[in-house]
Amino acid sequence: MTHKSIRQVITCICAVLLLLLASTGGGRRIAISISAPFAGAWRRIEGQVRRTVRWIFPRKPQEEEQQEIDDAIRLRRLEMSLAGLSQLQEENAQLRRMLQLPEMPGWKMVRAEVLLRDPVLWNLGFTITHGSHDGISVGAVVLADSAVIGRVSQVYAHSAEVETLAAPGCRFSVVINGTPYTGVIHGKGGPPSRDKPCCQVDFLPKDMELSPEQHIVTSGLGGWLPPGLPVGLIKPDAQGRLFQIEDASRACLQVEPFADFGIIHFVTVICPLPRRELVNEGQ
Repeated sequence: MTHKSIRQVITCICAVLLLLLASTGGGRRIAISISAPFAGAWRRIEGQVRRTVRWIFPRKPQEEEQQEIDDAIRLRRLEMSLAGLSQLQEENAQLRRMLQLPEMPGWKMVRAEVLLRDPVLWNLGFTITHGSHDGISVGAVVLADSAVIGRVSQVYAHSAEVETLAAPGCRFSVVINGTPYTGVIHGKGGPPSRDKPCCQVDFLPKDMELSPEQHIVTSGLGGWLPPGLPVGLIKPDAQGRLFQIEDASRACLQVEPFADFGIIHFVTVICPLPRRELVNEGQ
């Protein structure tokens, strides 16, 4: 038997004897007296280790740590308050711009709040808080600030769905401002995105003469939209061309909308007045 095995056996025998001694009152006193020096030595070693660790990694007083936590919480609350204030200021600015829109004889202007906007289909459409009870009808043009952002596609009693200029189904007649060139604008489709969309105007004459940064406005043809509402700006293609020829018979061009597609809180819906109201308005 090796010395190591002998030491292990002796250690086990001592441990058993200490346990047996600890089972009686006198034995407990003897066991304590035997183990006390070892326990005291262990406590001294443990205390020295703790002091060494604290010296290497000093800790801040508990009061100071709690103060830092409280300061961080207050800072976060302040940041949240400032974010809410910034959003409120933007909403107020949008409302002020809406109130500055000129009145349009023959048209009813309904101001509505954006009720729902799908995060996945962000740029393609949204739901507003007014509907047929407020005089809104399908096809009515929708403005964000003073620029066209889409048209009403579906109406309920107290809400309505809006298709934006980015949606392929949103189509209406437009004219290149300052020219006789009219066409039909629509969204280009593609995967949904939160970036500002690019629209397309079709059915334009192929012999057009254009200059950069000309504006696109509503034509008013069809009677569903007032004429002259700002829509967007002609955007050259990757080759710098202002328009492209299609089927050797007609032209098309790209348009960057004026409307801000980022965050929309309020919109203005412009609806044609019923004939009876038009008669009363003219009297």
